[in-house]
Amino acid sequence: MKKGQITIYVLLAVIIISAIGIVLYTQRELLGIHLAPPINEEIRPVNTFVESCLKSTAEDALIFVGQQGGYYDLPYNSIDEYVYYFAANKSYFPKKETIENEISKYINEMLPFCTQNFASFSDFQISANPSAIKTETKILDRTVKFNIKWPCQIKKSDSVYNLNEFSIEIPSRLNTIYNVAGNMTSQQLKDFSSICLSCLTKFALDNDLYINMEDYDETTVLFIITDDQTQIKNQPYEFIFANKY
Repeated sequence: MKKGQITIYVLLAVIIISAIGIVLYTQRELLGIHLAPPINEEIRPVNTFVESCLKSTAEDALIFVGQQGGYYDLPYNSIDEYVYYFAANKSYFPKKETIENEISKYINEMLPFCTQNFASFSDFQISANPSAIKTETKILDRTVKFNIKWPCQIKKSDSVYNLNEFSIEIPSRLNTIYNVAGNMTSQQLKDFSSICLSCLTKFALDNDLYINMEDYDETTVLFIITDDQTQIKNQPYEFIFANKY
């Protein structure tokens, strides 16, 4: 093989590799995928600690809002801790984005109680303003994803590091439960005065869920949707809302 041919092959290889890199970068940008910068080994324990706290707080958030029909701050259409999805012949079924925002509010307020001002890291000087936490929650098909922006400046000896973003995913069928609750509410709007028991049975069987009813008072019925498949903190997941007749 002549030297000129070798040079051509090398140039072709460089062009192909560059083209592949450009395509991958462009696809990541179009899909909104951004690779996180590598974590310095010296501060990895801090990053791991925050992610552990985030996981625990996110699980608590899912449990809490599940007990309150998807809400952290109860809306006006509620009775005690239970949210009406149907009352006065009207639907109050929330948008998925509303529930995502309510979960985010829980994490924004509760995450600092877990990190406890990083008191366990006496070898570091850590500056992290609790009010700067910004959480984005996404309810996906079989998981709930959490992206948190929280600027944390970490000093050790003469070195200064920064952590700004954290993310985790919690296995959850909250999306399935949300869709079932929506179907139940839509069905209720077809008949204001009665509950379609056969419909509830079908919704439960089709989605491997349990749907129970409890009388709360003379006019209010609680609906408890239970998921045994993806438990949180070793407990079946419950989602509760109320209807008023």
